[in-house]
Amino acid sequence: ALMLGPAPEFPGIVCAHPGCDRRHRLEWDHIRPLSQGGPTSLANLQPLCPAHHREKTRSDVRIPRPGPAP
Repeated sequence: ALMLGPAPEFPGIVCAHPGCDRRHRLEWDHIRPLSQGGPTSLANLQPLCPAHHREKTRSDVRIPRPGPAP
């Protein structure tokens, strides 16, 4: 899916991390990781620059994964 932004400006996408305005070489990140039950949907995706994507991935790994339902 192309994320061009609203017409007529078509500003494109920007890193979703607050205060970051990078617009190039963005990576798509699952807001709620699949490993933690996140859905595979466009609503669960956000663009992040490589540095913020790595930072978020490291923090996701530290969050305990949900166990099996009782």
